[in-house]
Amino acid sequence: MSKYIFFLFSIILLIYLLLPGPTSVENFPPLPNSLKSTEPGDTTQNPNTSAYFSDYYREKVIPFYKNEFKNHFIYFGIKMPNLELNHPPQYASEVIRPYQQSYYLEEFVHPLRESLYINGWEPYDEAGQPRFKYSHGIVVENQAFNTKTTIKYYASPIWVRLVIWVGIALSIVLIFKTSIKVIRGRNG
Repeated sequence: MSKYIFFLFSIILLIYLLLPGPTSVENFPPLPNSLKSTEPGDTTQNPNTSAYFSDYYREKVIPFYKNEFKNHFIYFGIKMPNLELNHPPQYASEVIRPYQQSYYLEEFVHPLRESLYINGWEPYDEAGQPRFKYSHGIVVENQAFNTKTTIKYYASPIWVRLVIWVGIALSIVLIFKTSIKVIRGRNG
């Protein structure tokens, strides 16, 4: 019986790891009514990164990208669930780029597969009050914006997923065999 459960689990995990998904950040649309950033670090210098200037605050940005992330993973009419993680803004300099300005950083993740980070820079709140001591407005191409949203997409290659699958399957087999030996040793 346990062999059948293990086999079923292994096949389900393998299918999950092999399902197709987005290949780059370009598969995710820009925020509506936004201007795509051409600042250094927001384009080709930092692969799989895009940034947008807009007037959308966190309350609109996160649901927009959450929905877009889920829409990329619909299989057999079912949206694959994802984890949502809220990180401290300081972590943005590690996952987006060094010296990344950040007010919030959220991540949507499919474990063992891919992650989409959404970083928001909001120097002023919606009432126009500065959030930081030295806040200054965002002006690009003679246009004023309230926010800058940077998205970074990380996807693992198929071969890495297969290595992970083999590692998990072997670990389960070894743990099961070791457990059987321990149980027999105690009873023997």
